[in-house]
Amino acid sequence: MGFRKRSLNLKLKKVTFDDRYDDRYWKQICAIAHRSTKGTCCYCLCRSSVEVHHIRYQDSYGAIAGRELPGLDVFPVCQDCHGDLHSNQHWVKDLDSPVLGNHQKVETVEILAMGYRLLSL
Repeated sequence: MGFRKRSLNLKLKKVTFDDRYDDRYWKQICAIAHRSTKGTCCYCLCRSSVEVHHIRYQDSYGAIAGRELPGLDVFPVCQDCHGDLHSNQHWVKDLDSPVLGNHQKVETVEILAMGYRLLSL
């Protein structure tokens, strides 16, 4: 099943948090992300990555669930940095679309992307 068809299926049914993060595909994305950075956090560059952080939940095609790309949509991070990345300093909360509209600030995305590139050399 391709990315496009899979994302359409996820939009048609109501997906719970457990459904989303117990998904086999999500686990594969996480494994690839952690492996790409040798298990190191893309933000602090010093602690082990234990979580994978979304910088956005939708793009121009809609919800990205099921078609996330490590280093573009999601980044492996440590638990401390993950909490920090969701703070108002780094995160934009969209009041009109309080889940899908939330996203990372551009400056923070640039730091994460640079960390990902450095770690995946």
